[in-house]
Amino acid sequence: MKRMFLAAGFGVVVGATSVNAAYFHTDFDEATLGAITGLSIDDPNGGDGITATLNTGTDKLDFAGGSGNDMWGGRANAVIAWVAAPTVADGETWSAETFVSMEKDGANNFEVAGIGVYGADGTVPNFGLNLDDWNGWSARLQGHGDNNPNVGGADLGTATGVFLRMDVTQNDGGNDVYNFFWKVNQGDAWTQLGGAAVNYTINTADARVGIWHKNGGSVGAAQYDYLTITPEPGSLALLGLGGLLLARRRRG
Repeated sequence: MKRMFLAAGFGVVVGATSVNAAYFHTDFDEATLGAITGLSIDDPNGGDGITATLNTGTDKLDFAGGSGNDMWGGRANAVIAWVAAPTVADGETWSAETFVSMEKDGANNFEVAGIGVYGADGTVPNFGLNLDDWNGWSARLQGHGDNNPNVGGADLGTATGVFLRMDVTQNDGGNDVYNFFWKVNQGDAWTQLGGAAVNYTINTADARVGIWHKNGGSVGAAQYDYLTITPEPGSLALLGLGGLLLARRRRG
């Protein structure tokens, strides 16, 4: 699916080597949500108490509110903050990266917060790459509605948050190819989710990149530190700059 390109967020030059500019980037340090050019809020049941709020004290996007927004049989009350996915040529790859945290206190253990693609207001993302407190405490790729795929990483131990990255190789003639990565600390190497998550192929709505917090009987909350969408993730990974670009926000 071809999409309209927005505007580059930033660029970095190291010596004579140019690193590909981000298609979209925010540290959530803007004064208002409206000041984040390109970011929109999809709230299918506005006013129900479930919110996505810019916290200007912590420079994070906070998701909080009532229960029952699990996006299993439908969208229910789930709020999604989204950016239009970038346009790349057929066969090229783009990535979406974020850091998300949740309370790990045992009080709310049916929570998931993460990132994925979907099509339009009120619709349900086919899957999510999440910080998961529903099936243990891990980074997990999970299909909505059918639990397919369902691939988790190692237990995150005492960490309260995780970096998540989704690489998407465009195939406008059929199934796009997805790969999924996670790490705990800024300076860590990315760990790829294995099994069914490797070169995961699917033809699904992908006009938007969304982040969310969903739950079952719990309430809880999630906080996002940044969101970056980059046309060619390999360029940043090759030069080891993916984390350095965001070092001001995360201290590892």
